[in-house]
Amino acid sequence: MVRTIVDIFFSLLILVCITVGYIREELTSGEFYLCLMVNYVGARYLLMSDLDLELTKIELESITEDKNE
Repeated sequence: MVRTIVDIFFSLLILVCITVGYIREELTSGEFYLCLMVNYVGARYLLMSDLDLELTKIELESITEDKNE
């Protein structure tokens, strides 16, 4: 749970930095959109890996409970 919140915060922080860079005209439009796409893909990867980790934990707990019965 905490890891998911940290990943979301990290992605939002990067998004803010990208936006500030674009507003200050340090990035061109193409670079801005490329950065947005890379940030989206990275954030999605982090969140899906968190989800996969949680599902694996639940699956292992279920297997352990089945063996104990």
